[in-house]
Amino acid sequence: ARIVEAYRWANGDVVGRIPASQFVEMRARYLTSPRFGLYVDGGDILDQRRFQVVGGAVIGRRIVAGIISEF
Repeated sequence: ARIVEAYRWANGDVVGRIPASQFVEMRARYLTSPRFGLYVDGGDILDQRRFQVVGGAVIGRRIVAGIISEF
């Protein structure tokens, strides 16, 4: 988990306040055999829609799943 306090942001003529936010990540991995596995990676699982720069894109929940192969 990561907690970020509110802060003031300025870039040229664009000035604003970035609100406080909390960021929670979770990861899980399951080995189906000695060489293969499955994984799930979740970022911002609380889905606290936030932005990091004034005028920037809003960031929300991100979940990625996949297959792992080790040789």
